[in-house]
Amino acid sequence: MPTDASKLKLEIAVPNDPTNTLLNQLKTFSRYITIRPLVKSFELSKYFFVRIRYVECIKSTEHAAVPSEPANISGRIVAFFRLISSYFVLLIIVNELTTMTMNIKKLAADNKGFLFFLFAMILMRSALADWYRVPSSSMYPNLLEGDTVICNRLAYDLKVPFTDIILTHLGEPQRGDIVTFSSPEDGTRLVKRLIAVPGDVVEMRDERLFINGVAASLQAPSANDVQHLTPSREYDGKQVVLKESLHSLQHTIIVMPERGALRDFAPIKVPVGQYMMLGDNRDNSRDSRYIGLVNRELITGRVQHLLYSLDVDHYYLPRMDRFGARV
Repeated sequence: MPTDASKLKLEIAVPNDPTNTLLNQLKTFSRYITIRPLVKSFELSKYFFVRIRYVECIKSTEHAAVPSEPANISGRIVAFFRLISSYFVLLIIVNELTTMTMNIKKLAADNKGFLFFLFAMILMRSALADWYRVPSSSMYPNLLEGDTVICNRLAYDLKVPFTDIILTHLGEPQRGDIVTFSSPEDGTRLVKRLIAVPGDVVEMRDERLFINGVAASLQAPSANDVQHLTPSREYDGKQVVLKESLHSLQHTIIVMPERGALRDFAPIKVPVGQYMMLGDNRDNSRDSRYIGLVNRELITGRVQHLLYSLDVDHYYLPRMDRFGARV
């Protein structure tokens, strides 16, 4: 059956090019050429191995004219020069990538000490201690937006670095602890106050907590406790600061009587391995009332001290009185 001129398509495989950067550049030089099928493999350098394969693509037609010999010779000459051009382009690109790889290796070799220090810092933040910038006003009046807190990751559990896998328990979370944890809703890192531990029966009636049938007392705080209210840019309605006391819970909270919020929920018994978290800014916090109870493995540490604090409403000026303060 007569056929038209054979068409050869350039196919390129680059094993050490996971992002396909080199492959995409080489594809621009792929052309249909009229030479015999050819398979060629070669090593351009010790870093890259490139395989170029020309695959014959034959298109059959009943009425196609057989090309003349001069036309075939001319087409093969053109194809030869295209092939040579592709090889040169290939060499240039791979040489650039090889040089870049060697520079990276040299940079790593020259900075082993710094890279080790950086890895140790990342490991420490994952397994020992961490810092966390408070992003919202949900813990006012005790933690302010712009505070950076120190998180003790060894307060409760020893975990495999970079995971939530608990190797052993080192302590027990207590009511009243301020903790950081990953939200069971979407994994966002949050900071709240631990209100109830496994086995507690907890409920809320008109802002008042009841734990195991005992009601928390809510009293007007001293003048020293009324220092930080929710910023007016966020809420300009009425705010009331109260001192909440119940067993080991001793802290100030903010309520917003004029704001719609979840102020009541029925009694719930906290299951084993779970904890209830609430924000101190009760009517301005997305906590266990909305996202559910928090599993122990999601708790990332305990907060007891501030590292530093910047006032986000006044050009990020430092709040010097909060540097290193205990919370």
